[in-house]
Amino acid sequence: MSALREEQKLSKQVIIAQGTTTIGRGKSNLMVLPFRTVSMFHAQIITFNKTSHIMDLDSKNGIYVNGKKTHHHFLREGDSVHIGDYNFIVAGFEEN
Repeated sequence: MSALREEQKLSKQVIIAQGTTTIGRGKSNLMVLPFRTVSMFHAQIITFNKTSHIMDLDSKNGIYVNGKKTHHHFLREGDSVHIGDYNFIVAGFEEN
């Protein structure tokens, strides 16, 4: 599993479970980000065996990792992820 922290609120962490975590404005996503700059189904993080990668789901505003727009990125500890008005830092990876 990986943990993401909001840059503005470093004490808040979101634990990403093994498997697929969907991210978007839509209420059916596992991680709901309720801002207009976030698409209904914006991105997904797939995590297996201490490896996570994030993929853009053809969102309107895209995803940025470490300041660069990307469609797909293998996440590493310390990576900065920007989705809409949200900024997260990959805090690390936990054992299964």
